[in-house]
Formats: sequence, C-alpha cells, structure tokens
Amino acid sequence: MADKVLGTLTEREFESQPEVWGAVLDRRESSPFQDVERVVVFGSGTSYYLALLLADLLRTGLGLDAVAQPSCEVWIHPERTLKNPQTLFGVAVSRSGESSEAVLAARTLNDLGGRVLAISCHADSTLVKMADQVLLVPEGAEEGLVMSRSFSSMLLAVQKIVMGESGSNLNALPAAARRVLDKCEKPLKQLAHKTDFQRFVFLGSGVNLPLTQEAALKMQEMAIVTSEAYSALEYRHGPKATAGPDTLVTLFAWDSHRAEQRQLLKDLHGYGVTTLVIGENLDDLAAVSDARVELDSGLDETGRLALNLLPVHRLALETARRLGRDPDLSQNLTQVVRLAST
Repeated sequence: MADKVLGTLTEREFESQPEVWGAVLDRRESSPFQDVERVVVFGSGTSYYLALLLADLLRTGLGLDAVAQPSCEVWIHPERTLKNPQTLFGVAVSRSGESSEAVLAARTLNDLGGRVLAISCHADSTLVKMADQVLLVPEGAEEGLVMSRSFSSMLLAVQKIVMGESGSNLNALPAAARRVLDKCEKPLKQLAHKTDFQRFVFLGSGVNLPLTQEAALKMQEMAIVTSEAYSALEYRHGPKATAGPDTLVTLFAWDSHRAEQRQLLKDLHGYGVTTLVIGENLDDLAAVSDARVELDSGLDETGRLALNLLPVHRLALETARRLGRDPDLSQNLTQVVRLAST
C-alpha cells in the first residue's frame, strides 16, 4: 500500500486561494466604517495577526484611529485596552465565530456601550449573532486546522472596502496567486527537503511586519518547528546569536531601502544561514540571496499583501512532510479554541 501523503487537506485548501479570492472580490459590500473614528480590532492567533493588518489598513486607508489587540487583552484588561468605550467601534475577527476570547471581548465592549463588527466565515456562530454589524466571508471557511484561505479571504474582504474605487486593482490578485503557487511549488519543495533546517526566521518591515508573525505561526502549526519573527533590521541585534547553517531566514522584501536589505542579506550569509526572499522586483537582491519568489503582481506593498504568504504555506507543508508530520492532524490544535471556564 502506498504511503499516506501528509497534509492533503491543508494543501487543497491553500491551493484553492486563487478561486476563493476571485469569489470574494466579486462581491459588493457596503462599508461598515461609516461615521466611525476610533477602532479596536481584536482576534486570537492568526486572527490577531490579521487584526494587526486590518488596523494598519484602517489607519492608512481611511484615516481612522485604529489599534489592534489580542482578544484576551480586551476581555481581561478593558481598563487598558478600551479607553472611552462608548465611542469605540470594535472589530472582532474569528474564522469560526466561536473563539471564546473573541466572544468575551466583544461582549465586554458591548456591555461598556461600544459597538461591534464581527468578521467571520460562519454565519451561524455566537459572535455573528451577537454583533451589531457583520462582514461574512463564507468563501474562506475551512475544514482543516490551519488557517490559510480564511486569513487571506477576510483580509481581502476588508481591503476591497477600504480601497473603494481603487480596489479594482485587487482583481489582478487571483491570477497572480495562481502563478505564484504554481512556480513556487517545485523550488520550495527542493529547498525544504535539501537541508535539515531546524530554525526558521521571518523578517519584514512596515505593512509586512504582521506577515512575519503569521508566517512563523504557520511553520509552528504545520511543521512543529522552532520559528521566529522580527522587524528585519532588529535581527542584526541579539537574535543573530542563534543563527547558523541550520537556519532558514525568509525576508519579505519591501520596496524602499533596498541598500539596507542587501546589506542585511550579506550579513545573514556571514552567519552561515540560507536566505529566501519573497517580494516584487527582486533583481537587485538576487546576488545576495539563495532563493527568491517573485510575486510579479504589479501591485504596491499593500495591494499584494495576501500574495506573500502563499510561498510560506508551501514551505511549511514541505517542511512538515520532510519531518513526517501531518498538518491535517497537527498536535495539540483544534479548529476552535474554547476556554473551559466560559
């Protein structure tokens, strides 16, 4: 009997992202951010890293006073995280709509007089039913444990609203996503299998910074490996002490300060690490990196956010397969995280 192929459900779900994104971008949604000035976006795990991205979009795209918090901090420490709650608009992010911390945080804000928008993939959920407003993204719903298309679908749903008329540029993303997924499969499989990497590091800056945290989490969840995330140039301080030949460093390249990024990559090679660069127009980084994934989207850094994680999904899956681990049955994980005390 043939050996079981590990992670087939996880692979099918992240490979479906181009089609799912197309469906999300075809929808028309009215903005839930009318007459809103102060926003707190909250979630847990992957949804918290999505909250960081959404808060940045609301600040830069709509000029709102927006911050992100882990759901547990909103619920446990409202005196610190919910200043003047009556004027706050809460955005609760949860794939399932059943995460205990997200529900408790939303309830806490409601009880203090604030309004809550729920962003979720499931209509029949506690969070959606209790929210004042709802942004449903059912196209992103998943059977697997690991969040991939749910993350990117909820991100794109908000991006389209924030970008308004200019959001039509996002229509290039589904085709770009298919190109990226197709062209990175073989080289990243080779990269993941040719070296016994024990440590994975993700670096980024600006709008890409929350992506580093989500990428590190994907490696932890799917491959059960040591994975870290840093603002790019911060790695040149204390964290470089752990770098060595068993380390793979992935840089989410940004469009400015390329001279500094080149120097960073040169420094990394001096530590003996292998480097992977993901981004746009990477010719000027080719000589100082071991592997690259060109996104070729023609979009700016914000527009192409979701594309950056596609190579990470492949890298994490192939690393899991090298180690004989199954992301479909990842240890200690459940689709919904609930607190026994609630």
